[in-house]
Amino acid sequence: MSLHANPEVQANLTLVGIAEADYAQAGRMRNPGFTFERFAAEDYSLSLLFDLGGLLLMPLRRQIEARRLEVAR
Repeated sequence: MSLHANPEVQANLTLVGIAEADYAQAGRMRNPGFTFERFAAEDYSLSLLFDLGGLLLMPLRRQIEARRLEVAR
């Protein structure tokens, strides 16, 4: 019987794939935001928004997801 036909093997491979995706996502910043507003000829506003907490916690999130990936493998 082929390993790919075994439902248990397929389920385990799926879990490993999900864990790999979670690990990759943990190393990325969440979507930043950018706005530009113009009020008058020389009056405008620029804004750049990002998740500072997420940036500071990124190493911890990476570490947690690395452990989860090892368990899944």
